[in-house]
Amino acid sequence: MKLSIITINRNNAEGLRRTIRSVVGQTCRDFEYIVIDGASDDGSKDVITENQEAIAYWVSEPDKGVYNAMNKGVAQAHGDYCLFINSGDELADDKVVGRVLPLLQGVDFYAGDTIVDYEKKRSVMKSPYTMTLDFILRRSVSHPATFTRTEVLRARPYNERNRIVSDWECLFYEWIFGNRSYERINLVVSVFYNNGISATEPEQVAEERKRTIDRWMKPQVQSLMADSSELDLKIKMALHKHPVERDWKILRNSVKWLFKDLWNCFRKRG
Repeated sequence: MKLSIITINRNNAEGLRRTIRSVVGQTCRDFEYIVIDGASDDGSKDVITENQEAIAYWVSEPDKGVYNAMNKGVAQAHGDYCLFINSGDELADDKVVGRVLPLLQGVDFYAGDTIVDYEKKRSVMKSPYTMTLDFILRRSVSHPATFTRTEVLRARPYNERNRIVSDWECLFYEWIFGNRSYERINLVVSVFYNNGISATEPEQVAEERKRTIDRWMKPQVQSLMADSSELDLKIKMALHKHPVERDWKILRNSVKWLFKDLWNCFRKRG
């Protein structure tokens, strides 16, 4: 199985340098590297040319946005799978590609874990062990830890009308309506620096997700989801975890809500 790693960039030269370093430094080089730059004027092009011997294809030209740039990258990909590590983010270590290549065996979407960097602390964003309607409607897997079959992205490219959520929409649509397969990879794939538009524009994220759900999901289905309590949702999310972590989260949330209910009863009586 051949892998295409794609980086898109727009005026983020220092972040791009970090990203390229993490990709070209892999101990396993059985992949192609593609860089799509949106006509940056901050020295990004120089960073690319400094590393062009390790890059199979690159271009620096105007584009119509993030997902237009991603679709350009997919159009140039020769790998069976695409992984997007965009400028500023990086692969978790220099052995990621060597570990993951033997695992890519024909499933449409493989998702691993991502370290999320919040400047002062880090946490791990884990992909679910199984994909469910609850999860896909309310959560998302980490794009820089998702290996998507190139054929899927060619058949239905990323929706360029969205600014932020089209990678989520891809999995949402393909898993529900395209009967595409999903499998978790128990591996930390990438480091995501939490300062991009998906982190800084939550209202835009919510608006685009709602628009997508409204377009594809019948109101009856949405109303069923809306009827779930906060505790129901937390328990359902815990079901996506590894058995030990799952049981602990269910117990912790159940006890938390029990004490919360008891406290509310006490306050009402007081």
